[in-house]
Amino acid sequence: MYNYSLSSLKQQAKNTMKTTKPSVFLVTLVYFIIIAILSNLTARLSGMDKLYSEMYQYIASGETLDYFEFISQHMPNIGAFAGLLILLISLMNAMLSAGYMGYCLKVSRGEQTRYMDIFRSFDTVHFGKALGIVILMSIYVFLWSLLLVIPGIIAAYRYSQSFYIMYDHPDYSVTKCLRESSRIMKGWKWKLFILELSFIGWNILNGLLAAFIGVGFLDIFIQPFFGITKANFYNLITGGVQNDAPPVWENY
Repeated sequence: MYNYSLSSLKQQAKNTMKTTKPSVFLVTLVYFIIIAILSNLTARLSGMDKLYSEMYQYIASGETLDYFEFISQHMPNIGAFAGLLILLISLMNAMLSAGYMGYCLKVSRGEQTRYMDIFRSFDTVHFGKALGIVILMSIYVFLWSLLLVIPGIIAAYRYSQSFYIMYDHPDYSVTKCLRESSRIMKGWKWKLFILELSFIGWNILNGLLAAFIGVGFLDIFIQPFFGITKANFYNLITGGVQNDAPPVWENY
């Protein structure tokens, strides 16, 4: 029998973060730098950097701004080649996110880690399957979202464990990873939602810091804390399933 509580999963994450080498904060910093470079490149290719600059100048001039009219008049035209590059960068971002999940999984289990673990989804073992999961999951969530927003959100939670399963079972196919995620998340989607919601206070505080001083520096702490806690959640529910003794939900 496994006892589940948010406080215990979070405390486990904090304890692990203190002892992991290299530091989870330095690894996360490298991850953020790569994501920032890709985001900047996307903004330049799409012309959104110029749009934001023009919008800022327009607001600074004191003119009343109709956002919808402004955007419709200044929205840049994206060529086919630039559009293809933006798509590839978006896929790369998703793959990096999957790699960071794999890194957090190793940290949660006390395994030896290294900076290159954030590129875990790009190695020869995982690349094709990770890319397949990114694409299929996006399609499934999109199709469910066509019905209503809520079914799309539920679908996202249903398949949320697919990458962890891929790392634990490299022999599984893409569709089997998605099916297995759907299976183990039965009865646990709401619990994961509550877990993610419990970080809202940290995110609000970080947003306030970004608004007042221009830098939301708590991200460097929140990202690994959040990622490792979610990996702990996966470890817990799969351990319970594998031993035919479902985890027990407890309050904080």
